[in-house]
Amino acid sequence: MGITFTLYRLQQVDSRLDRIQQRLEEIAGLLTDQQALTRAQAAFQQSKDADEKAAQRQRRLEDELASVRNKRQANQQRLYSGQVKNPKALQDLQEEAAALERRIGELEDRLLEAMIAREATAAARDEAQNALRVLEARLGGQHAIWLEERSQLEAEANRLQGQRRSLLTQLPADALNAYENLRQRKRGRAVARIDEGACDACGAMLPPSLIQQARQGQAHCSACGRILYAG
Repeated sequence: MGITFTLYRLQQVDSRLDRIQQRLEEIAGLLTDQQALTRAQAAFQQSKDADEKAAQRQRRLEDELASVRNKRQANQQRLYSGQVKNPKALQDLQEEAAALERRIGELEDRLLEAMIAREATAAARDEAQNALRVLEARLGGQHAIWLEERSQLEAEANRLQGQRRSLLTQLPADALNAYENLRQRKRGRAVARIDEGACDACGAMLPPSLIQQARQGQAHCSACGRILYAG
């Protein structure tokens, strides 16, 4: 196996490894989004629980206020029915009426605060639910697919790394150094194939003499400087 062909095979392996790495980074970002979905689910549940507690408090106050108002109504009926003649009993009813009025005022104030708080918790719940729906529409059902794809890509990358190590043993140090330097300068592409008389990396037409040189040994594209593989 000639050096140029080995470099071409190495380039194929490295290009595939580069694409795998890029996709793995994309999947990592997608899985981070999936974590955002989990957080959004937790935030919605938390806001839902808070809203339910606020609703329960409002209902308790409403029930208590209704009960106290019923007691006031019963007190007023006894007080003004004329059936109670005893001055002490009348005084007790009047004191009870005053206490009930104070209690109703307190409960009405607390109920108003509870209703305001409930409006806030309901708005927070709706906002969290809307945010969750947006993420679910975008990410729903994809988590397992991304994990499977990541597993397959990692397995392929491990296999390609084994091939890469084998190819490296077949290359002299100077050829490998030149290849790595070109890879850094040429955005990962050090070797180009000659396709219908042109460099398939930059598209430049190549003179026949350069093509012949590439077939016989090692040559570089006169336009982009990449190593040419004649196939």
